[in-house]
Amino acid sequence: RDRLWLLNMLGEFTCTGPLKPYAIDFSAMAGDPGQGVENSLMAALAAIGKTINLERLADRFAGSDLAEQVKLALLVRKQGAQDWSRIDFARPLVLHEGDEVRLQIENSAKSPIDITVLFIGSRFGITPIYPLGPASNRIVGGDRIETGGTIQTDTLGRERMVVIASAALPKAAPADFRFLAQDRLEVSTRLRGGAAGEPDTPFSDLLKQAGFGTRTRGAGSGNGAIAFSRANLRSVWWTVKK
Repeated sequence: RDRLWLLNMLGEFTCTGPLKPYAIDFSAMAGDPGQGVENSLMAALAAIGKTINLERLADRFAGSDLAEQVKLALLVRKQGAQDWSRIDFARPLVLHEGDEVRLQIENSAKSPIDITVLFIGSRFGITPIYPLGPASNRIVGGDRIETGGTIQTDTLGRERMVVIASAALPKAAPADFRFLAQDRLEVSTRLRGGAAGEPDTPFSDLLKQAGFGTRTRGAGSGNGAIAFSRANLRSVWWTVKK
């Protein structure tokens, strides 16, 4: 009651625990909550749409020439195990609390590429995990990098690592797509007082955050649209369960 729930893609609903869906709570809203609900819903749907579009782009570019240049290997070490296991991308992967994942990315060609790795959580947050800090993300031919982490079950469901590979341009700064980061949707947004102001991500800002017509952070010259035109995406995913 007095909440608007956004269910996951399976339509599952639970009131407690890490599978509890995102909700907009307008029980404390004075007067007509319509505008506040609309703004919060727009912001939530924008965040969800952004992650879905990244996943779709990764699936679309999987067979491209640049994607073939970027060799991926996913390694998993189950909690308490000593050895790492290499995962077959064609088979569904289920992970649990304390399991470790490691993504190896190799540039198998002679020409350099710029790599950004984004982690997409089950509540639609986007967290850059490579590069970190001021380190360069340009990978020369034959080199390999690794990134990863440990599984936590504060949220459950499908998670992804999205690898954005961009052909390096001579004398240009590396293309860096960490600006696509966004906070995850918390379990509940509570509306208070009068109607909320403008949504956090109006349409014009969404276009900029998606990399169209704006400069990529740390990319020096050139804009995001140009960077995306020479970029390809690949992804690996798994499901987190209790």
